[in-house]
Amino acid sequence: MAAEHDGTMSMAFILIAIDEDGIPVTQIAPRLGMEPNSLSRAIKSLEERSLIKRDRNSSDRRLSFVRLTKKGEEMRSIAMKAVYRLEKAILTELSPDDLNGFFETTAHIPQ
Repeated sequence: MAAEHDGTMSMAFILIAIDEDGIPVTQIAPRLGMEPNSLSRAIKSLEERSLIKRDRNSSDRRLSFVRLTKKGEEMRSIAMKAVYRLEKAILTELSPDDLNGFFETTAHIPQ
């Protein structure tokens, strides 16, 4: 679905991770379990597509915050719908035993 909107899953997850008030760039990678290099490329691509904007903290110019643009908010909404659709499909299509196995498996993915 991300490809249908000229994006990637990483980009979608970054858009989902950005709060309404924005988020410091340094908090995105740990929140998503991404490598900083991958995050930098994705952030740059999102910025080039006008989905996000970076703002410097007025009191500490070293800190950079990422905020969604109006277009980014729309794309975030699409990404959220896709996540909810996936969750619904998982919950309705899997038996309780398969669901337990699914959650046990996904618990090991970040590790």
